[in-house]
Amino acid sequence: MVTRLAMKMDTEKVSTQASFMSKTLDYDKANCLGLNTDYFYMTDKDLELEGVSLRVIRRICFDCPIQKECAEYGFTYEKYGTFGGYTSKERELVIKGHFNTPEIQTLFDDLGHLRIIRLGWAQLMEFKDIKPTYIVPAYWKKEGVHE
Repeated sequence: MVTRLAMKMDTEKVSTQASFMSKTLDYDKANCLGLNTDYFYMTDKDLELEGVSLRVIRRICFDCPIQKECAEYGFTYEKYGTFGGYTSKERELVIKGHFNTPEIQTLFDDLGHLRIIRLGWAQLMEFKDIKPTYIVPAYWKKEGVHE
């Protein structure tokens, strides 16, 4: 399934994002390096249409040696996409302190299914007090993607 993720990438988008990320993360060690990062920005429905599930994305993330750093990066700088295994909706809920939601329950169901027990409430509690300072890539401004 992972090889299916390594499809043609939009190099302008990837290089813009990777440039900022490489200054923040040791991105050369990331499991997603070389994969089509578009999958990390798709909704569950869009992933399903592509024959990929969020659990596959989570597996890539939670098995990654820089998972925690990537998650912190996502909580701090990213409004969209899946970073460190957490979707944008999950990050938003954690930052607002809304833990008793179907989205957070699904997250923990996925972690249980993937047998990832080293993560849980403790990691989410580390991220709940982050005050996001979202970056807006130039190509989003150019394309009018960002509100």
